Amino acid sequence: MKNFKKIGIVIAFLSIAVITYYATLGKKTTLNFKNPAFAEHIASYTAGVVNSNSAIRIILTSDAIDANLVGSEVSQKLFEFSPGINGKTIWLDTRTLEFQPDQRLDNGKTYDVSFLLSRVKEVSRDLATFEYSFQVMPQNFELTIENIRPYEKTQLTRQKIEGHLITADFSDSEITESILSASQDGNSLMISWNHTTDGRQHQFTVEDVTRKETGSQVNLSVNGNLIGVDHVLDEVVEIPALSDFKVMNVRVDQSTNQHVVLQFSDPLSETQNLRGLIRITDIPDLDYEIRDNEIKIYPPVRQTGTKVLTLEAGIRNILNYRMASGNSFDVEFERQKPQVRITGKGSILPATNGLILPFEAVNLKAVDVEVIKIYEENILQFLQTNSLDGGSELRRVARPMIKKKISLENSGVADLSKWSRFTLDLAELINSEPGAIYRIKIGFKRAYLAYECEGETALTEDLDEPASDDWSSPSGYESSYWDSYDDYYYDDYNWQERDNPCHSSFYVANKGVERNIIASDLGLLAKRGSDGSTLVVVNDIKTNAPIQGVNVEVYDFQQQLLGSATTGTDGTATIVSSISPFAIIAKSGSQKGYMRMVDGESLSLSNLT
Repeated sequence: MKNFKKIGIVIAFLSIAVITYYATLGKKTTLNFKNPAFAEHIASYTAGVVNSNSAIRIILTSDAIDANLVGSEVSQKLFEFSPGINGKTIWLDTRTLEFQPDQRLDNGKTYDVSFLLSRVKEVSRDLATFEYSFQVMPQNFELTIENIRPYEKTQLTRQKIEGHLITADFSDSEITESILSASQDGNSLMISWNHTTDGRQHQFTVEDVTRKETGSQVNLSVNGNLIGVDHVLDEVVEIPALSDFKVMNVRVDQSTNQHVVLQFSDPLSETQNLRGLIRITDIPDLDYEIRDNEIKIYPPVRQTGTKVLTLEAGIRNILNYRMASGNSFDVEFERQKPQVRITGKGSILPATNGLILPFEAVNLKAVDVEVIKIYEENILQFLQTNSLDGGSELRRVARPMIKKKISLENSGVADLSKWSRFTLDLAELINSEPGAIYRIKIGFKRAYLAYECEGETALTEDLDEPASDDWSSPSGYESSYWDSYDDYYYDDYNWQERDNPCHSSFYVANKGVERNIIASDLGLLAKRGSDGSTLVVVNDIKTNAPIQGVNVEVYDFQQQLLGSATTGTDGTATIVSSISPFAIIAKSGSQKGYMRMVDGESLSLSNLT
């Protein structure tokens, strides 16, 4: 077996040069003007390093157009780029211009910008053109093998290799699939893929790997040149012989329930007793879970530091063969990385309970809570591009209400290093309106880390910021760019440090959680019949009892009312329409309930009997 650091089957390529870049978008910092006089006219601008899909924005210090021109395209040329960029310029508000490129920018390239300030404001000749530059983040990748296992537990000859490819920036799925190839004994192997919408996470499976009487290998090759990375990675994955039953990988999973994962060459007997066969130094009372070719080992409490894991001979595979010899490994338990999560599922909270949202956090002294309100009169427009829990194009239908730092240190939790539950009472933050949907964002910054890092002094600058932002005025919320910019950017971002909580790179982009919530007791079910009728059922989500007297309205995609009815004693209402409904709105007093009726989102009835 090829030796990997910490016994992990991890294949990683990081560029030889340290990839350090600056990202100042969305961060309120003192701008570095070469000519300080520009600060009188320009409040902020897109600079530093941006992702390939970024728009280029200039924020002026005062209004430059009338409000009726907001959202319109600018006919005259205001931006010049070198190298050139095709696109259009839009007024986002009365003082903000955004240049929207027609296509993604080139990774790693530096663009010089000339903004023709004199065409939007009266300025002196020496301030007519504002010049600066920005860089598009360099592309990079990391390849990780997660597991090697058979399709069926008792058929060991046919195996698959599971892994994922992470790219630093967006990578087109079709191009990404072309950069990885796999072969065994000179024969190409098929690779199946699953990509996330952000274009950075690419999960793959190498199919139909043959496990033989003798050991073999699968050759993986990644041609980074196809995505702009000047490197080709060739790596070998060991496929053990059929008679070679052994440990392939040992790693520590630092999630909520910290545990050690042992991966074996064969699926394991799930009925065997592992007591005495697996030990970890100084950790008594281990719990074990066997699944396929993995054993998960759970210590009674979270661990830190390096421990010795000892395996004795006698562990049995699915065919009841025993492992011939024991072994020992060093395993490293790390501190829990700072995280936050929202408990439960769904977007509807009982109205009688108020807007109380539980969430959990670990190793955080504070969190930032942002509340965005989707107005009741805009719900149908919101549903045109979103499910009830969606968050796309919010700027068209919503507005942020408040952003506030919430301390967790005075919550009564004794140990912030463990996952702990907290509650967020939105009534203390906003005056909620019945029928509106509220999008809650919970995030955190580097200064909120609940433990000190070795060799560093505690950060205090972010903790000293004001506890809340007042977005009651249009200029207050428009200039924040809440709908498209990530919350936190730092000037020392480094790809190699992105998983290190003691480095600011860990806190860049998408570390927080979001959830839409609406306070309502109305639960809706609907079914469209072949005769043009729509049956709507309204129940109390607390008791599941039918609710009588609820006014139900159905709308088409163009937000036109198709019909309405009132629920009877059984909580049902039937509405007939020639056009298939797109959305349903239920009203009972001040309470509202919403549902999208989109074919692809309906519950399958094929498995019901």
